[in-house]
Amino acid sequence: MLNISNSLSILRIILIIPMSFALLNENLILAFFIAILAYTSDLLDGYLARKLNQVTELGKILDPLADKLLLASVVIILLIQSKIPFWFGSVLIGRDLLIILGGLIVKNKIKYVPSSNIIGKLTIDIIGVTLVGIVFQIPYFDIYGPIISTIFVFTSLIVYLMNSLKTIKK
Repeated sequence: MLNISNSLSILRIILIIPMSFALLNENLILAFFIAILAYTSDLLDGYLARKLNQVTELGKILDPLADKLLLASVVIILLIQSKIPFWFGSVLIGRDLLIILGGLIVKNKIKYVPSSNIIGKLTIDIIGVTLVGIVFQIPYFDIYGPIISTIFVFTSLIVYLMNSLKTIKK
C-alpha cells in the first residue's frame, strides 16, 4: 500500500504546510520552489506508479486528493489576500468538489475509482501557471488567466462527466 508513488502523494500533502506559510508570509520565491517540488513529485508519482507497476486504488485516491488539497489551500490563501477574484476561487474549488463527488458516485456505483484524464491534467497545469502568474504579478495574468483557466475547467468537467457516464454504463 505505501509504495514510492503513494509516498510522493503523501509528501505533496505535507508540502501544504510550508507552502501555506510561505504564501501567507509573502515569501514568493520559497512558495514557488515548494510549488515546483510539489509539481515534480506529482509527475514522478505518476511515472513511477506506471513504470514500477505500482498503480493502486489507494494511489488513485491519494494522488488527486493531494493535488486538490494543495490547490484548495493556495486558492483560499489567495482569496484571503484578495489576489484572485472570488468567482475564480469558487470555480476552482467548485470544480474539485464536483470531481470528488462524481468520483465517489462512480466508486459507489461500480466499485471503481476513475482515473484522471489528459484534459484534466492540462487544466491543472493551466490553473497552476495562472496562479503563479497572478502571484508574481505578471501583466495580464490577472485578467486573462482566470478566463482561460475557467474555460478549461468547464471543458474538463464535461469530459470527466462523459467519461464517468461511459464507465457507469459499462
